[in-house]
Amino acid sequence: MAKEITVLVKFRGTVPEDVSIADIEEQIDCSLENSLRLNFSDSKEEDDDLREPWIEREDMYITEKGFRLLIG
Repeated sequence: MAKEITVLVKFRGTVPEDVSIADIEEQIDCSLENSLRLNFSDSKEEDDDLREPWIEREDMYITEKGFRLLIG
């Protein structure tokens, strides 16, 4: 049986003052793939799509200042 997961990744960096959030987002899109492949070869799952799933990027948030994340 499959279970849904959420993965949050935080990047932090310094960019030129005159760069827009849209420019940063475009650069990240070009640099990172929209999905990644995981491998659970030791799993007893019979479905190959679950043993080697593609994890799709659902959304991306970019801010000029830090943000607080509340998980409940």
